[in-house]
Amino acid sequence: MKDQPMILEVHVFAYNHEDFIERTLKSVLAQETEFAFGLRIHDDASSDATVEIIERTLAASDIPWELVRATENRFSSGVDFWHDFLATSTAPFVAVLDGDDLWLDPSKLQRQMDLLLANPSAAICHHRVVELLGESMHETEWPPPQFREESVPGSQLSEFNPISTSSVVLRRAFLPTRMPAGFNELRVADYAVWALTSQGREIAYIDRPMGAYRIHEGSMYSSQSKRHRILEEMKTRQFIGLHVAEVDRPAWRTGLLNAIDYWLGENARLADDLHRIADELADVLARNANLQHDLADVIAVVDELQSSTSWRVTAPLRRLRTAINHRP
Repeated sequence: MKDQPMILEVHVFAYNHEDFIERTLKSVLAQETEFAFGLRIHDDASSDATVEIIERTLAASDIPWELVRATENRFSSGVDFWHDFLATSTAPFVAVLDGDDLWLDPSKLQRQMDLLLANPSAAICHHRVVELLGESMHETEWPPPQFREESVPGSQLSEFNPISTSSVVLRRAFLPTRMPAGFNELRVADYAVWALTSQGREIAYIDRPMGAYRIHEGSMYSSQSKRHRILEEMKTRQFIGLHVAEVDRPAWRTGLLNAIDYWLGENARLADDLHRIADELADVLARNANLQHDLADVIAVVDELQSSTSWRVTAPLRRLRTAINHRP
């Protein structure tokens, strides 16, 4: 396939992924396709051995690849490298993969391309993923079952974002050339890219677990607090609602309000759970206080009885006293 034009380019985003990047890249190299594809890796100024591992892993690859290295961490600087990297691809289709995630199915790209080529109105194709904690696959899968529809209008993203970043293949012709002002400030930027790319178009879905999302302490997203993630989602929803086509804005306003109501409800349920836990803890402490009081009474009785002159009384009491004094 070396003489075929490249119709898809895989974009991998890496930052301090030395523990994961080799397996990630090998999952790309394992793809079996009837078309030619290339590979571009963006390293966001890793300070570990990520770059060395990338170069070693791809040294003998038959797939054309390019490594783009940032001299300083652009994510923390609020620079729109993510969208720009996708937009500068020369391939008609782009697949996305984070450097700590991986693909599980060697037919993944072929299946997605078959579906996109058969559906010209589809801007994005995504699929089911599983969670990976350490080396253990979890039963938790994304998206939730109620959002596993084969094809939905892009406007449905206003209700919920079912798309896992590393499951995406998008049609680059529908990707905005430039993102609106304020995009650099978003920390859930992929949501905005999916929404603006698919407005007025379709989103295709394959109900097959073909990728894994890795959960670890260094993850940009999963390491953030729930409160921070909620606030960033609300900020992104507001941004999208301002920049989608006028006809879609009411749906995004409604989606934002529903999301706010949902998280307020979640917080109320969390508060109820905390109150219940506090009540249970108070009950345990009260019972513990009663036990301490009973123990003090026993010690007082032992002290009183130890004054007895009868060895039949004092001998077992000494053993009891010793046991009490050595209690944990």
